Amino acid sequence: MGSTGHRLWAPAAEKLTQLIAGAAADGVTVGITDSYRSYEAQVDVAERKGLYKNGGLAAVPGTSDHGWGMAVDLSLDGKAQTWMREHAGEYGFTEDTLVNRGTGGTTADRDGPLTSGGGPPIEGVQGPTDGPGRQYAAAGL
Repeated sequence: MGSTGHRLWAPAAEKLTQLIAGAAADGVTVGITDSYRSYEAQVDVAERKGLYKNGGLAAVPGTSDHGWGMAVDLSLDGKAQTWMREHAGEYGFTEDTLVNRGTGGTTADRDGPLTSGGGPPIEGVQGPTDGPGRQYAAAGL
C-alpha cells in the first residue's frame, strides 16, 4: 500500500487508501500496524501469542483474514476510533473485536487494546503491551 510497506488484497487496499484519505480530510490520523501475513508469519504469531481456543490472540494458521490480505490492524487514538466506528462501513470495513464477533469478551474489550475476529476466528495482534489499536476486516467488497 503505497510507501507503507503493507500489503492487502487489491480491492481492500484501494478502499483502505480511500478511508485513510477520508479520515485525514476530517483531521483524523489512521495508522497501520499490520496487514497481509504469510502462513509462516501466522505460525509465528500463533506460537508467540497462543491460539484463540487456548485463550491466546491468534487464529489457527490458514484461517486468518490476514492471510487473505483482507484484515488490517490499525493504530487509533480515541478520536480515530470514534471516526472509524462512524465511517469504516462506508469504505467496506468492519471492526473485528470479541464483542462484535459474539464469541466472548465484554463491552470493555471494545475500548481496550485487544482485538480479534468478525467471522471465522481472526487474530488481533494488538496485545496488552502493543498499545491502542483495532483490527478491521474488509467486508462486502
